[in-house]
Amino acid sequence: MARYLKSIILQGFKSFPLKTDIQFVDGITGIVGANGSGKSNIVESIKWVLGEQSARSLRGEKMEDIIFNGTKDRLPSSMAEVSLIFDNEKKWLPLDYTEVEITRRMFRSGESQYFINRSKVRLKDIVELFLDTGIGRDSYSIFEQGKIDRLLSESPEERRILFEDFAGISKFKFRKEEALKKLENSSTNLQRLNDIIFTLENEVESLRNQAEVAKQYNELKLKLKECELKFEALRVKNFKKEIESKIRQKEENEKKQQSLHNQLEEIEAKIIDTEGKIIEIENLYSLKKDEYSRIEKFCSESKLNIKGGEEKKDFLQKQLKGMETRLSEGIEKSERLAKELESKQKEFDTIIEETERINENILTVQQKIDDFQKNAKNIELVLLEKSKKLGFQRIVTKDDVEKASKEIVTLQIKLENLKANLEEKNNQLKNLEFFLNEGFQKEEDLKKQLEKQKKELEDVVAEIEENKKREENLKIQNKNLQQQIKEIQSKIKELDEVILGALEKQANEIKNFSTKKGMLESEVINSINELKDLIEKNETKEKIFLLLDKIKKVFEEYKESYRKIIDIIYKDENGYLRKEEYHKKLEQFREEIEENNGFIERINLKNRELIELKENLLKNYQLTEFEYNRFLTEKNKSIKSIEALKQNIKDVEGQIFSISSLIKNKEASFEDLVKAIDEYEEELKEIREKRSVYLEELNSYKIEYSRFDEKKKALKTEIERLRKEITEIELMKKDYEKDRTSILQTIEDLEKIIETEKQKLKENEIKLESLKNELETFRINLDGFEKHRKSLELERKNIMDNLQKLERTIMNIESGISERRAFMESIRENVFKTYSVDIDTVEVGEEDSFEALSTEISKCREALQAFGEVNFLAIEQYQTTKEKLDFLLEQKKDVEKAIEDIKKLIDETNEKSEEKFSTSFEEIRKAFKKIFARLFDGGRADLILENKNDILNSGINIMAEPPGKKFQSISLLSGGERALVAIAVIFSILYLKPTPFVVLDEIDAPLDDDNIERFKSLLKEFKETSQFIIVSHSKSTLEICDALYGVTMEEQGVSKVVSVAFNEAEKIVENIEAQLKDL
Repeated sequence: MARYLKSIILQGFKSFPLKTDIQFVDGITGIVGANGSGKSNIVESIKWVLGEQSARSLRGEKMEDIIFNGTKDRLPSSMAEVSLIFDNEKKWLPLDYTEVEITRRMFRSGESQYFINRSKVRLKDIVELFLDTGIGRDSYSIFEQGKIDRLLSESPEERRILFEDFAGISKFKFRKEEALKKLENSSTNLQRLNDIIFTLENEVESLRNQAEVAKQYNELKLKLKECELKFEALRVKNFKKEIESKIRQKEENEKKQQSLHNQLEEIEAKIIDTEGKIIEIENLYSLKKDEYSRIEKFCSESKLNIKGGEEKKDFLQKQLKGMETRLSEGIEKSERLAKELESKQKEFDTIIEETERINENILTVQQKIDDFQKNAKNIELVLLEKSKKLGFQRIVTKDDVEKASKEIVTLQIKLENLKANLEEKNNQLKNLEFFLNEGFQKEEDLKKQLEKQKKELEDVVAEIEENKKREENLKIQNKNLQQQIKEIQSKIKELDEVILGALEKQANEIKNFSTKKGMLESEVINSINELKDLIEKNETKEKIFLLLDKIKKVFEEYKESYRKIIDIIYKDENGYLRKEEYHKKLEQFREEIEENNGFIERINLKNRELIELKENLLKNYQLTEFEYNRFLTEKNKSIKSIEALKQNIKDVEGQIFSISSLIKNKEASFEDLVKAIDEYEEELKEIREKRSVYLEELNSYKIEYSRFDEKKKALKTEIERLRKEITEIELMKKDYEKDRTSILQTIEDLEKIIETEKQKLKENEIKLESLKNELETFRINLDGFEKHRKSLELERKNIMDNLQKLERTIMNIESGISERRAFMESIRENVFKTYSVDIDTVEVGEEDSFEALSTEISKCREALQAFGEVNFLAIEQYQTTKEKLDFLLEQKKDVEKAIEDIKKLIDETNEKSEEKFSTSFEEIRKAFKKIFARLFDGGRADLILENKNDILNSGINIMAEPPGKKFQSISLLSGGERALVAIAVIFSILYLKPTPFVVLDEIDAPLDDDNIERFKSLLKEFKETSQFIIVSHSKSTLEICDALYGVTMEEQGVSKVVSVAFNEAEKIVENIEAQLKDL
């Protein structure tokens, strides 16, 4: 026995507010209950979950009526939910699950949701899942109350829907409807495409003209750009030449400056050397002057000595001549000389004391002069040390101060220029940082946009690749399916030969049975009449039983003949089933191929859309990427410019700090230098003045000393003379001769002495003359050196003036170079800002000149002004629109091809549907005739197409001839007969194409007991291939159920399902029958 539907779960559906789980068994499940208890709600819930959209077919005004509306004791439900759980072990549903759960959920808002295994799906997915399975909201698997009458009373056209489902063309019809919708949509799309193409063609022509104008404008603009770039490049080239010339001038001036500096150093060295020589000459002059004074003194002494010697000689001669005269006067003279000697001695002692005093004064003054000399040297050393600290290797002068002053002024000018440059660079830095800060947000936006576009592009590419893989897999699958179809067709052909033999045998048996049937029926009738007579005559039981045995044998024979026919009918049932299974597989494979082809077509269409989308996304991505890269380039340039500016600012600040410190140090040094020189000159002046005073004092002391020394010598000589005279007188007294000899000797000695002194005097006079000449030479040399020094100082002043002029010239040249470089940089920045071109990369030909380029630029500008308004977007718009037009033309071709393909598909579908329906209809006709004869115990019936020329749209009439009646339309039959005809139709369909499960809601109500038995016998046979769910009030019908559920309403308005035993079911049925009788 078959079991496909395992259970149904209801919650909030109509009278089932609580979650209700009904388990279905293999074979037949019966549902019994009083009227109004909610039995039919279970059947309607199955229809609803399978996609029923009509509220009226569910006995409601609107779809929300199926939600439990509440009772006086229960609140209304917010939603209704029903789930069907199917056993899919045999994979009768095309899902890779062993159990499939179909769920529908509805809310009071009207929102309806569908689920397959708890995954949300569409109604279309549910419908397609059950196509050609015999299961659906309008299929032949669900027959509720009144549907039999509708089946028999519907028009022939409406009735054919049931047969289409059986014939397995519902899927083809569904696909045909889908194809027709696609055809309609494609036609609409084609019309829209034609309208759009017509509009775009006009737009393309207009844009082409505008694009041509824009192209000409751009070419002219490009020419103007080239001319302007060449013009600016020519300016830069000239500036470079000027800068090179200026640099050469600067280098030449710097060489001159260096030469002047060298000359200045040489002159400084010469001045120092000259001053050294002057000091040296002054020192030598002083020494020579001292030596002159000393020799002059010696000369004076010699003169005095000569004079004294001559006087003494004269005296001695006189004395010698008058010795005799004087000898007498000697004693008197001796006394007189003694007194004179004493006086002279006293005077001599006084002079000695005075000379010692003067000598001490000379030593004291000399010491002071020496101290002053040392102080002067110390001051010079201090000044020299300060000069060295200030960077000089010699003692600084006022010229150095003047030079330092000029250097400070030069540095201050340079400092001001650097500060101005720093301020300009700080402004540039602020502008760049402002641009960079504004750019960060733009960069982030571009980056996010780029990532988003990249993700969209990757998703589209991945989807395209995935679709290609799916298309390839589907083609491979179709190839495999085609191979399987060939194999199955071969098996069907073999089965057809077997079945044909069985049908021929069956036809012979039926022919024999028909011949024998009349005889058996006549014999039975005769036996029954004879039995009645025996009973009326009260014959013995033996006769009656013998007659009954005879009747029984007739029935056994009848039954045996009928069994043979049935055996023949069902003998090859397995072949029919296998054939049906093969047909199902064929249909399934063909449908899968068609479905795969549909998928392939949709995939191709989707891929074309995705490729177009990819191209658009790629263009957008490339544009965004270009914008992003261009922005990054500008940002990096800005960052590099900022870093370079910061480094430049840092360097300039360092230079400013260095120059400020240098100025500060030089100013401090300058003050120290001026102060040191002033102090040096003041102290030196004071020392020189004091030294001069002391020199004068020393000279006076020396003169006085010489005077006293001369006096001392004279006195000494006089004293010695006196003593000598006295001695001589005394000796004369003692020895006149001796004295005379002595005097003569003395005279001789005096003459020698005088001669010696004269010789010395002569030598000293010669020396004096030489010294005088030397002193004159020193004075002349000193004057010469002084003049030379002044000339050197004048030359130094001229060189320093020339150096200042050169410095100003160099500064002017540097300023000119900086100015031209600034102009060049400004040109570079303006050109890059305007054209994003490095001006240094622009080539200028020899033929290019300012005049020619200026003329060409003016012409281009005038020509550009003559254009007026230009649509610059026209080129891109033209290209885009042209591409769009080309794409739409391709789309048009694709749509036209798709329309042709759809029409071809519809024709093929009609052809297959017609072929399939014809084959299936003939098979069901045969089955219907057999089952009808079985249910009516004879008679004949048929299914007739109204229009055989239009099979797919032809209505179907049901003709029936129950035993004893004429062949007529079923509308003339009684209610019971009509019900049996409907059952015959249903079971003939189930015979040829069993459905997984069948729901029968009280279709046995019009049947009498005999017909119910026939109905039961069919159920018993067919439950082997289909699962039955029966709602019934018939005790007899419920007896054959394998499981039984009772539906009660213990609480008003709330249904409850319970499993019941058969005796309980009988009581329920009896109660129902009693209610019916009361009515």
